[in-house]
Amino acid sequence: MATTPRELITARMVSEESHHAIATALIDALRPHDGKKFTTRLLAGLSAAVGQAVRYSDHLDIHKLICGEVGLHLGLGKGRPMINIAAIERGNICYLQPAVARNAERAESLAGDWPEEADRLATVLKGAQAAYAAHLAKHTDRFGIAKLHEIEL
Repeated sequence: MATTPRELITARMVSEESHHAIATALIDALRPHDGKKFTTRLLAGLSAAVGQAVRYSDHLDIHKLICGEVGLHLGLGKGRPMINIAAIERGNICYLQPAVARNAERAESLAGDWPEEADRLATVLKGAQAAYAAHLAKHTDRFGIAKLHEIEL
């Protein structure tokens, strides 16, 4: 578990890069089958293409490919879905380009001292909150005053 902002940001970058790689590999493996019906034979080949186990779920008529922590949405409805790459990319956008953009933003924040500054400001904020609470502690109207300042005690 991350104990600093730098560790948390780094862990999320690694996780998102992994999810992006898996989703991209699954979509690339499905691309030659665009417009065809999804079959168990196709499912068998996906694990080899991605390099890890892939399973299919159609729980509540929501069709997904599951690989590790990635659940690639294929579509909705009864029976096996048709493979529609454009729809799959739209339905799984969180794993694709926005993931790359989020990681670029994370990398930019890690390049400087932003995570350490966030730590420092959190320490200052906690100290100020404690001092504020101590200052108001014995006043009869402490909760009303704190509400006026929009600060929770």
